[in-house]
Amino acid sequence: MTTNKILTKNNKIFKNIELLLLSLSTIFVLIVILSNPKRYNTSVLQGLTMFLTCVLPGLFPFMFFTKLLSSFGLIEKLSSRLEKPTRLLFNTSPISSYVLLISAISGYPVGAKLISDLYLSNSISQSDAKKMCSFCTTSGPLFVIGTVGAVMFGNITVGIVIYISHILASVMCGITLRGKSQQSQKISSVVPLHRPDNLLSKTMLDTVQNILLVGGYITIFFLISDIIFDTKIATVVAYPLEKFLSLFGISGLSNGIVGGLLEVTRGCKILSAFTGIWPICFAASLISFGGLSITIQSMAYLSRCKIKARYFVFVKCVHAIFTFFICLGLCKLFIV
Repeated sequence: MTTNKILTKNNKIFKNIELLLLSLSTIFVLIVILSNPKRYNTSVLQGLTMFLTCVLPGLFPFMFFTKLLSSFGLIEKLSSRLEKPTRLLFNTSPISSYVLLISAISGYPVGAKLISDLYLSNSISQSDAKKMCSFCTTSGPLFVIGTVGAVMFGNITVGIVIYISHILASVMCGITLRGKSQQSQKISSVVPLHRPDNLLSKTMLDTVQNILLVGGYITIFFLISDIIFDTKIATVVAYPLEKFLSLFGISGLSNGIVGGLLEVTRGCKILSAFTGIWPICFAASLISFGGLSITIQSMAYLSRCKIKARYFVFVKCVHAIFTFFICLGLCKLFIV
């Protein structure tokens, strides 16, 4: 049997195992929901409420107007002034500076969506898209400073420190993963539609579809997170992590970290109940990683650019590590 045939056979086996595990997990979730439907109806409503009150107001206008701006064909002019620093730092097309700015202002998953839109319109190459996902998929100030800092931790300075750490780490991540120098694909301006009413209608339809996709993922992962905590799966997973953190004199944070790996809002909420700089640093790191919920939201767009999920998870791990240490330094300067 040739090497290619062996690899193909192994790939089929792994895919079958993945499908089996997904099927069993889905059956388990359905059984748990049916065992206590009232409890998990409440979970769904809480997830929807969080989406409608915390995510939708800030995300919807940014999704609409960034899509509209892309349709006007103005991105090339906005990005051309930053061509030299962009190529020097990230080795990407200058258009990435625009995506970084919009992502830093609006938050997940707008950066991933813009990367996808630009790739599908032949404005960037697949290589550029892969590099851009390392520094153009960030959270936004409304969530980090407003929700996490001011509301959860009760200190706006904490939110500012986390946000600065998050953005600086994304830039460092982009520099680290810039790859070898090569000629980037030339930007081709997106041709706007001729009728403004048609343009607005198509932009609105696209925005509504994408915002519903985000809302659906947030709601489902809010439900799954509740199931994992209710069935004590989170406690089992958190136990070895708690033991590991205790070696460094850190205790009580494992449930928050595990919760944040699934859904970042829940993780930050749990961590905000603790004092000191460690909960802040771990919350910052979780925001950069994004959690499974945001990873899947982002991959809904990045997969169109032929970016594999395991690469994106690797990228977000690097981002999270950079964020943790930058936040640790800033906390010692401005909070402790």
